[in-house]
Amino acid sequence: MSKKWYIATNTENLTHFIDYGLIIDEQGFTGKSYMADAMQDVPMGYIPCFAEGSLFPALEKAKQDDKNLSCCLLELDIKQIAETISCGGLVQADKSIGCQQNNSIDKLANSEDINCILLPAPLPSSFIKKVILQGNPPNK
Repeated sequence: MSKKWYIATNTENLTHFIDYGLIIDEQGFTGKSYMADAMQDVPMGYIPCFAEGSLFPALEKAKQDDKNLSCCLLELDIKQIAETISCGGLVQADKSIGCQQNNSIDKLANSEDINCILLPAPLPSSFIKKVILQGNPPNK
């Protein structure tokens, strides 16, 4: 897998991921603790993961609830679930994600026609290779 894959969110949601030791989807948050990000545009039970060149709409979405939120990227090691069947698609001009293919994550990640993969939630935090905070250099 030559492409790098990222979850784009905000530091408020990242705090919950760290607390739980899991990358959860919107339904895993308690009360009103979830802050809008790209997850709200995909079916429940999935976490959108974006190729490096397709992050801008997702980063915009991560600040939708509050422009003062800090965005962050979680670079993922999706090799750990390479054979899992999931859905891949392209981020559309209207920022929606169109499902185009159902295939193994490995095949989706290597497809030139795919820039977003819907990963099954929850994911263990051990899938995170790097956390990149807005305005800061990458951290491991």
